[in-house]
Amino acid sequence: MSNEDKGIAPSTAIEVEDKRPAPTEGTLIPREADRSVLLQAWIDNRMERDRSLLSLSSGGIGLVVTLLATGLVTTAMLRALASVSMLCFAGSLTCSLSVFRANSKYVQALLEGIDSEGPLERLDRRLVVWFGLGVSALLALGLALIFR
Repeated sequence: MSNEDKGIAPSTAIEVEDKRPAPTEGTLIPREADRSVLLQAWIDNRMERDRSLLSLSSGGIGLVVTLLATGLVTTAMLRALASVSMLCFAGSLTCSLSVFRANSKYVQALLEGIDSEGPLERLDRRLVVWFGLGVSALLALGLALIFR
């Protein structure tokens, strides 16, 4: 359909040629701008999860301290669960801060054309494990307080 058929005057019609290379069958070749947008979305998503775990770990420590301050945690077993929970959340906080530092190094390496995600993946797994252990210990502490 021509521009005149669409109701566009010939003098105002602008033809733009797509100069991107045609993708080969079964693949998609992103432009550099598309790649940078995808990279930024990936970084934002990953950093948001890390920030959330950092905040939740801090809250977990605050909750354990509150339980200890109220005098509800009286037996040695309850104190041990509280200690384990607090130590695991502290490990999660430490890993979160390390992940933030490693994220900046990873982005710098990507800009230099080096893909070195290995250490970042290990730190991410440790972060999730520490956080999961902290939540599990806090859950056990809560259940022990309920059913004592």
